[in-house]
Amino acid sequence: MAEINLLPGAVRAKRRGLLRRMAMSLVVCLFVGAGFSVGAEKYVSSLMEQAEAVEKEVDHMRVSLENARVKDEERTLNEKEAAILSAMVVERSRWAERLRGLDDAFPEGQLRLTAILMETSHSGGALLLAGESSSLRAVGDFMDKLKRLTGFTEVMLLDGTYGHKGEVRFQIMCRLPVNLSLAEFASPSDEGR
Repeated sequence: MAEINLLPGAVRAKRRGLLRRMAMSLVVCLFVGAGFSVGAEKYVSSLMEQAEAVEKEVDHMRVSLENARVKDEERTLNEKEAAILSAMVVERSRWAERLRGLDDAFPEGQLRLTAILMETSHSGGALLLAGESSSLRAVGDFMDKLKRLTGFTEVMLLDGTYGHKGEVRFQIMCRLPVNLSLAEFASPSDEGR
């Protein structure tokens, strides 16, 4: 069946033009929408790239800050160690006198020292002597001579045990006055070092 258009020709042409304009408007709107979508996607993509760059910069700054903290801690530790070493250089002559006095108190042939250790703390310093002897009496005589030396505030036997062959293994602690120790430079965290 054929369609019959009863409208006059002038009106028919306007209707075709209206349909064409509507179709063109639709095509233009589609292109504008697609362009806007592409533009928005590019803008969001550039914002994401900027955010990643800022995040990388923040991470870099965080690492730099941590490195600066570590270097600062290292510097303060080095300064503290330098102070301790300079104090040890100053105290070296006093320690040499103390050890010379120890040599004078040492009995010939009866004792053998195996270790001499210096310990420092906030309450003063100590000289720890470890060794072997032929008899416990020789260790006692040695301790009596140490007590007569000036500079030790206390001399005490920490350990005195008999070995397999009858020798006596001993440990003696000689306390030092606070002014001979390095306690003023050591902190509680440095005592374990």
